Amino acid sequence: MAQKEAKARLKINMLLSDAGWRLLDDENGPANVDVENKVDIENSGDDFENTRRGFVDYLLLDSNQKPIAILEAKRESIPPLSAKEQARDYANSLHIRYVILSNGNTHYLWDMQFGNPEPISSFPTLSSLEDEKKWVPDVDALVNENISRTYIAESQMPEIKTHPDYVNEDTRSEFLEKNKLKILRNYQVNAIKAVQKSAQNGK
Repeated sequence: MAQKEAKARLKINMLLSDAGWRLLDDENGPANVDVENKVDIENSGDDFENTRRGFVDYLLLDSNQKPIAILEAKRESIPPLSAKEQARDYANSLHIRYVILSNGNTHYLWDMQFGNPEPISSFPTLSSLEDEKKWVPDVDALVNENISRTYIAESQMPEIKTHPDYVNEDTRSEFLEKNKLKILRNYQVNAIKAVQKSAQNGK
């Protein structure tokens, strides 16, 4: 292993330990981190001629010793996001939802079910991943939420839509500024409605 990569691995090992992950068995339980775990990456289902093999840098295990996340490590000089597609292949092959990308200094957590890699300052704990995995968003509530320009302002002042100073266009701007009420712009309303539509369509 190159010196720079080894240095990054040492930092990553410390970050894992700080977050409560165990690289070795100890008094708290068995190790829940596997290093250099071999993975078969299937490109075309049962077409074994198109199966590639690779190694996951770190495989993180849940309370039942089942894979819950993978961690792809890069040397310090390489941006962690450069491993995104490789990590995606590994995670899909292992049916894992969470991916951590790190070069020892910069880190990202990727919930592949709900978005893109997000920068993090420390590694997630096992309990945080298990709790998040149990959480299921209420898609119906999101889709059925009535979004208008006064959506945020109504949480600040429920009666805003019927308030005389808001209804009157001549006094509206002064009224909003005086009460520090937030009004959404049309493009913001449209963006939220686009998210609702995507959720409704299961995207």
